[in-house]
Amino acid sequence: MLLRSSMKILSVLFLLITSMSFAQKANAAQENDPIVITLSTQPSCDIVKQQAAKLAASGQYIYVSAGNLTSTRTDFERYFENYLWEKYAIRTKYLDCSIMPSELCYMSALNSKWKARYGKEFINNERKLLKTEFEKKS
Repeated sequence: MLLRSSMKILSVLFLLITSMSFAQKANAAQENDPIVITLSTQPSCDIVKQQAAKLAASGQYIYVSAGNLTSTRTDFERYFENYLWEKYAIRTKYLDCSIMPSELCYMSALNSKWKARYGKEFINNERKLLKTEFEKKS
């Protein structure tokens, strides 16, 4: 009986700690990202496009990529992110592999702004140049 109630308490405690962890991650994402898309708050595509335009007008750009989990980034990818930020003030954001329609709009809207400023092949060209430089240093 005592074991059963202890297991219930531990289970509830585990669930509580897990939910707090996810809430902290969501809050951290919201602090770093001016356009937040979650299951509970999915803004319309028009609103996302307006927010992306405001960011670009203020000189803020975000490169959004899908299918690359932040926990599996290589040293080069982290180096490239820092390079984009330091040289061009472009932040990097990664989405999961399965994308909601609002996230697809988000990715398209934000990426269209830096493409308009720096060119469609900017990221690919910079990545190639930096990859060579990175490999020489390694």
